[in-house]
Amino acid sequence: MTSPLTQLIEAIDPRATLIHHWPLTGGVSAQTTAFEIETPDGERERFVLRQHGDRDRARDPDIARHEFQLLTTLHAAGIPVPAPIFVDPAVGIVVEFVEGDIRITSESPPTDRELIEMAHWLTQIHQLDLESADLSFLISVDYQSADRLEHRPGDSALVREICKVLQRVTPIPTVNQPTLLHGDYWRGNLLWEGSRIVSIIDWEDAMIADPVIELARARLELYWIWGAMFCEEFTRQYVARNTIDLATLPQWDLAMALTFARAVRGWGLPEERELEMLGKLEQFVDQAIEQLSD
Repeated sequence: MTSPLTQLIEAIDPRATLIHHWPLTGGVSAQTTAFEIETPDGERERFVLRQHGDRDRARDPDIARHEFQLLTTLHAAGIPVPAPIFVDPAVGIVVEFVEGDIRITSESPPTDRELIEMAHWLTQIHQLDLESADLSFLISVDYQSADRLEHRPGDSALVREICKVLQRVTPIPTVNQPTLLHGDYWRGNLLWEGSRIVSIIDWEDAMIADPVIELARARLELYWIWGAMFCEEFTRQYVARNTIDLATLPQWDLAMALTFARAVRGWGLPEERELEMLGKLEQFVDQAIEQLSD
């Protein structure tokens, strides 16, 4: 029986031979498989097959085609993303294999140059000309829905506190022109070569929304892994490159903190690491609440 991978290779280049394939770890929303092929003239090429999970397919049944279209737009605009090669909506998308490092351990904090690079490319994403690109298929997440802000059985004291404050300040108004958001812009989705980002991956959560939402999420990722200094320097570098109204940043900081506070206990982290991150999350929440009261 022909495997989906073999079928895709035949569609890409019927003359090519599969040399080997291997799983890529780290992602949770999609299954990713790297593979290498050889053409009749002896050249070898490597690609990545991304197969979306049930959650994403339920949210967008045509997500493979939509992500392929988005990557095509981004690649043409000069954003460092894997070049899209082929799409089979029933299987997934094939993109180029990009060599690079992922730097997410607490022992590898970002350098000033890396924070500048992160801020630069996030700005480029947020400044993409949407009038020339048809991205109407993108689906946004409602971070302010009533059910997200209601207390749930098992909620921690921190979650209850965040919900209480957010219930007072929602709905959060849109204060900036909606732009393209990556949806999960953090160092786990960035491939590095030295101090340069060579690829921004995993675009299945992309949406059109107020860019301050993504700034808040990226800030939190830096804060609770590496600390306040990295969060604030990244914010400073981003604001220096993008004209943005930060009036609602404390509210969005809290909305992102709520998402993470509910999710962290399901990530299977070592207890010591989980407690350390929750401690930083509490500091992040306290800072946002204090800014709201100013």
